[in-house]
Amino acid sequence: MRILRTVTIISAALACTACTVKGTGCAAYVARGFAYKQQAQYQKAIEACSEAIRLDPAFSSAYACRAAAYEAVKQYQKAIDDCSTAISLEPNDWSSYFFRGCVYEDLGKHQNAIDDFTKALSLHPDVAYYTHRGGAYYQLKQYQKVIEDCSKAISYDPTFSNAHFVRGCAYQELGQHQKAIDDFTKTINLDPKCTDAFAWRAAAYEKLDKKDLAQKDRETAKQLGL
Repeated sequence: MRILRTVTIISAALACTACTVKGTGCAAYVARGFAYKQQAQYQKAIEACSEAIRLDPAFSSAYACRAAAYEAVKQYQKAIDDCSTAISLEPNDWSSYFFRGCVYEDLGKHQNAIDDFTKALSLHPDVAYYTHRGGAYYQLKQYQKVIEDCSKAISYDPTFSNAHFVRGCAYQELGQHQKAIDDFTKTINLDPKCTDAFAWRAAAYEKLDKKDLAQKDRETAKQLGL
């Protein structure tokens, strides 16, 4: 099951809007690090944020931005450590809780992820946070909780395709194949190149003995590159 990463390092993004990447101050280094991260120049992002931290060890945005770069190069423990430092400096920074939860997902520590997503949601309800928590519940086979979280996300934003997809996966696991098909169809309508939605819908059609529709979806998934 795939969930698209929808992380926004809010504090770092705010730093980018507040300064120029050509400066030499702490915020400028964070802005530069964020720009490097967006360009997939992760080592340069780490170096820029590290310089910001050297200048001001209490600047939480630097840790948040560096965490994103560490996660991108799969240095997960360093990413977690930076998120934890950012949280210690800004306890109400919901984006750092969310991002740390995403890193825990990378590590397969789903309960830790749920705890962080829950904290993020208590500070700032968001469709991505509900959907990611639903994905973590899915990994723990708590399918009803998946449905509840994704339904909540959909109530906030019916166009958020990930929420429909993850909920569809939960319905499929519970044997509610028509509901799964409905959610996968909605996902496809919102994201016509979502190969996983075609593959999962094919499996659901098979369960309902709709073999022609299943075969059509499998062919489409193959064409899209699954």
